[in-house]
Amino acid sequence: KENQFAFIDMDARLSLKKPFEKWLHGFALSHSGKSFLTAEQLMEMSGSSTHRVRDFMRQTATPAFEKLEEMGVIKIIKINGQLYKWKRSKNAKAKRKNK
Repeated sequence: KENQFAFIDMDARLSLKKPFEKWLHGFALSHSGKSFLTAEQLMEMSGSSTHRVRDFMRQTATPAFEKLEEMGVIKIIKINGQLYKWKRSKNAKAKRKNK
């Protein structure tokens, strides 16, 4: 669908300090339903400068997923190896609007 965008709760957004947290917040709110991506895909899509997947997962991705779940933005379904599965929470503040 073209010309759609998501309204993002800016108070929640401003509470996020790390670049990947902000990227994941926007990504999660712009995708409905269940999502799954590998750590390598997340690194590439977010433009991460981390070189090792294991470091990215431990230092960046997993803490960001946990923070967004704590905020009620997502519900983690499973983190298995390098695969992250989650869904956007029903109470997450995001609305789609046609432009």
